Amino acid sequence: MQLSNHSNPLNQVQQNQIAEFEKALIIHCQIEGKQAGLINKPVNESEFRALIMNYAESQTQPQIDNNHQTHTPISGMVIAKQIQSEAKEKINPLRASLTDNEHIKRPLESQKKDCCPDLTKRLLRRCVYVGAGIISIAEGYFAYEAFRSAPIPKIASLFAAAGIAVAIGFGSHFLASYIRKAKTRWQRLFRYSIVLIPAFIGFYFMGNLRSSAYNQIADLQNQINQSSISLTGSVSPFSITILSFLLFLTALLFSIHVCKTEEEREQDKRYDKACREIKEIENKTKLAEQKIDAIQKDAIEKSQEALARFEFATATENRLQAIAKHAIEEFKTANLRYRTDGLCPTFFTYPPAFNFRLFFNNVKTSQHEKGNFSYVN
Repeated sequence: MQLSNHSNPLNQVQQNQIAEFEKALIIHCQIEGKQAGLINKPVNESEFRALIMNYAESQTQPQIDNNHQTHTPISGMVIAKQIQSEAKEKINPLRASLTDNEHIKRPLESQKKDCCPDLTKRLLRRCVYVGAGIISIAEGYFAYEAFRSAPIPKIASLFAAAGIAVAIGFGSHFLASYIRKAKTRWQRLFRYSIVLIPAFIGFYFMGNLRSSAYNQIADLQNQINQSSISLTGSVSPFSITILSFLLFLTALLFSIHVCKTEEEREQDKRYDKACREIKEIENKTKLAEQKIDAIQKDAIEKSQEALARFEFATATENRLQAIAKHAIEEFKTANLRYRTDGLCPTFFTYPPAFNFRLFFNNVKTSQHEKGNFSYVN
């Protein structure tokens, strides 16, 4: 008779000891049964108990006591329920925090929905920013070519051109916001003036440089191609100035059109704040859920271990009782085989019961307890 081995080296040692005990007890009972049968004993129940049952009981009881000392004497179900109860005490505050987070999150979700930016306007604003960026890069490149044709070092030309590109790109954005904030028509006209007049002067200066560079290149081409028809006319700095100024003005006007109002800025701030708070709540919720899962997993593992330990101890106790009964059956078999009177005592059919001191519930009780047990969730 073998038990399913619970994952504990100590249990394997105990099983080996019980197997040796079973073998020794059966051999002893067989020998005693043969010797008693040769003299036609036992003849009554008291003699039967004194002859073999007391011996089997005295040998089995220490094994039962050892099983009791090796394993927890309290019901494994009690331990499992205690573990689950402690887990619930830890989980309940976490579940309450999940509920609180959900209550806080709902108005934030509503606020986020109400403050959601206009997607069409956002797309248009991005397109305007990209267009202004392209214009600024182009102006910076043309300015670099103009500076290179003038007696200006290469690195200085590069930094100057980069500065012009940045000034045009970011200037169209920030100056648009500056103009948009004007309260009255005269204030807006004044701000247009202090923005566009310096811009026109700057573009005129750059137009002169670019015009001079283009004319020098045209003259050089005329000198190289003397046999061909000479290029006539020259590039006007005013035309270059007008072209650059109109491109800048276009970018500026579009930037003014899509520039955020104070109300939109406040709305975006509320939207960003709601998004951040929702993200924080989601992180807290995720952390609480992970803690709950970890607590549940740990409680289940410990409960299963307690139940398995209890079931193993119960099965071992039942096995020891079965070994004692089996040994008595071996005694009766050997005794009947060697009796010369040919009789079968009545107490062989209905043998007296053992008086073992037991510690664990029987298998049926254990199964009943398992049916009433549920893991924490």
